[in-house]
Amino acid sequence: GRLMVGQRTLNPFIGVRIPAGQQNCCSLEELGERDEDPTLGVGLAALLVEARQVRAATVRLHQGIGGTVREFSKVSPTVWRSKKFRSLQSRDAKFIYQYLLSCPHGNSAGCFDLHPMYACADLDMTEIEYRNGIDSLVSAGLVEVDSAENTVLITNWLTFNQPANPKHAIGLLNQMEQASSESLKAKVFHELR
Repeated sequence: GRLMVGQRTLNPFIGVRIPAGQQNCCSLEELGERDEDPTLGVGLAALLVEARQVRAATVRLHQGIGGTVREFSKVSPTVWRSKKFRSLQSRDAKFIYQYLLSCPHGNSAGCFDLHPMYACADLDMTEIEYRNGIDSLVSAGLVEVDSAENTVLITNWLTFNQPANPKHAIGLLNQMEQASSESLKAKVFHELR
């Protein structure tokens, strides 16, 4: 979902990321208004249309593989004091864990399908960096992964994200059911009991 514009990276979800030292981020709508801005060095109308198409395609993709993209995610600040989290030696592993807690592929069950290449693209990591980070998270007991099904289960997710009401619990079960790994889904179901 990123497009290069000279030395700048266009991300259809957050706008334009300007090189370090310049704090001129903007939304896609603001970007359209700045189409003729000489500091950008190139007309962005065509790129703006393409970015919107990428964003729409990504939303359609997420809708096709497990519902709509979440608009927010609850992440407890206690994660920073967690012995398991603090035991991680790699910044990549910590970054991946924060990503898993809040990524658009996730759901309210904490058990979801995530192909490593999607994560690598989102995190701007190589597959080796991602797999090493995931291995660290598994070793620390923060996640479980079914590699054959590309399913991730965030350990203790429901401790911090209990269903608020019966309707929410039904939605959680429906989202959990969309995950491919039967063994990881069974663990979530057991935790719900």
